[in-house]
Amino acid sequence: MEKSKYLNPNDLSRIDYKFIADEMVRIYNGGLIHTYGARSPESVRIHWSREWEYPWAILSSGVCWGDSIVDLGCGGSPLPIFLANKGCKVFCMDSVDVTTGSNPSLRSWGRLPQGIHFQKGDFGQSIPFDKESFQVVFCISVLETFPTDQLRHLYEEIFRVLKKGGRCIITLDIGRNGSWGENVLNQIIELCNNTGRFEILYDIPFLIPDINTLPGLYHIVGLSLAKSK
Repeated sequence: MEKSKYLNPNDLSRIDYKFIADEMVRIYNGGLIHTYGARSPESVRIHWSREWEYPWAILSSGVCWGDSIVDLGCGGSPLPIFLANKGCKVFCMDSVDVTTGSNPSLRSWGRLPQGIHFQKGDFGQSIPFDKESFQVVFCISVLETFPTDQLRHLYEEIFRVLKKGGRCIITLDIGRNGSWGENVLNQIIELCNNTGRFEILYDIPFLIPDINTLPGLYHIVGLSLAKSK
């Protein structure tokens, strides 16, 4: 099972990563392609980092057939459809209606599979689900712009809705000069160390790769948190 790490360009050629990325691209077909930050925009199929983030997130989560999961800040991501196709019960939460409107939205991808449920709201204020509802919480590339004064509350809410032994899977954009994402990363690590609510599952070593080896112009980090109480 994958653990916390920075985007490693060598992963992009791995069979397991490529299989998941290709399936995400198939779901996303016709969606709005995001080329911002890519070194080779002409080769982007979704977003330059998502072909690493989605496989890493799936492989880090330990998600199984029949699991209940929630995707916080889902936007128009193909991730919920991928998970529903694998037999998961998927709840999607965002501050905007992601089931209608222009691309990209979940409705853009055509007929949705069974097992997807939508909740509009500000998850920074509350996650309106019962205690221990989910095996996995996903938060993909959304917290780098999150108000840090709300992060402690969100951390506690994620802990509340996760089942014992559940995982919280987070990815963050990290600016080359630490201009965004880094404060959130450091605060999450500090919360885990100080509260003991989550254990951060690290690969060893936990290193930032050379920016010149990446397919994009900034770093991506994935954090795998295991509920420890």
